Amino acid sequence: MMAEDNNYYPPLFARYELRVIIPDAGPTICGIYETLDEAIEAKALKIRSQSYPVIIYDAEEEMPVLPGVKNND
Repeated sequence: MMAEDNNYYPPLFARYELRVIIPDAGPTICGIYETLDEAIEAKALKIRSQSYPVIIYDAEEEMPVLPGVKNND
C-alpha cells in the first residue's frame, strides 16, 4: 500500500483519556481508550473506586466530553 492511504496506518494514539481531578495535583490521566464506550465503562468503574471527580477528555478535539453527549464515531 502507498503511504498516502490513511486507512493503512493505525492511529498513533487512543482518542479518549480518563482523567481524575485531584485538588492539589490537578488532572491526572489514569486511562487511555480508543472508543468512547470503553472510556464511559472505565469511568463508571473509577467513580466507584475513589472519591475524586473523573472526566473523559477527547484528545483529538482537545476538550472534555460532556456528560450525556455521545458522538457517533
